[in-house]
Amino acid sequence: MRLGVIASSNGETFAQMCRGAEHLGVSFTVITDRPCGIEAVARERDIPCRRIDGDRHEFSRQAARALRAQSADAVLLYFNRLVGPELYEHFPTYNVHPSLLPAFPGFGALEGAREREARYVGATLHLATEQADSGPIVAQVCAAVWPPCSATEIAELSFVQRVYLSLLCVELVLDDALDVDPAGGSARHVARRPFTDRCNPAIQDPGMLALIDELEAARARKAAR
Repeated sequence: MRLGVIASSNGETFAQMCRGAEHLGVSFTVITDRPCGIEAVARERDIPCRRIDGDRHEFSRQAARALRAQSADAVLLYFNRLVGPELYEHFPTYNVHPSLLPAFPGFGALEGAREREARYVGATLHLATEQADSGPIVAQVCAAVWPPCSATEIAELSFVQRVYLSLLCVELVLDDALDVDPAGGSARHVARRPFTDRCNPAIQDPGMLALIDELEAARARKAAR
């Protein structure tokens, strides 16, 4: 499996996803639009990385060309810009958004959940389409919280959730578990998959789950201090 990653992030979520998926032989290609932390992660792991300039459509056009050259099977976004149809109409393109969509779309989702004293903090894996954060929902994770929560507490919980959905995206693509029509903007599960009261669907790979347990234990220790 070859996964394209388009990012303008610090790379921490991607780094953990690489750890969790390294036993599966997944290869990555990273594309950025500016200097950012994920470029350092790519260098450390000897992952091909390319920086592309241009507006939304030119960036998407060049990114799609580069990913076709790498025979990418799908694309995962850690991007704070919208990509264009030049990309998402040609590749299954997924985004991880830090809220339980359709609640708190757009930027500032975690701040919005904290300000409204939401009782659940979650994240959503969805197909990227023309309208931001409105594509078909593929998976969601959530956790109960008791406000008031600090911004740090919510951010650390969201980090684990985003790693979870990133790994789940890898598992779903590897398993051919999704029937995706990029040009039509549709995505559906081929068959019903196991789920829990926190994760729907749930990761099945033991190695991925071990990493999530490790991250969650570290988060709990930090919260208890």
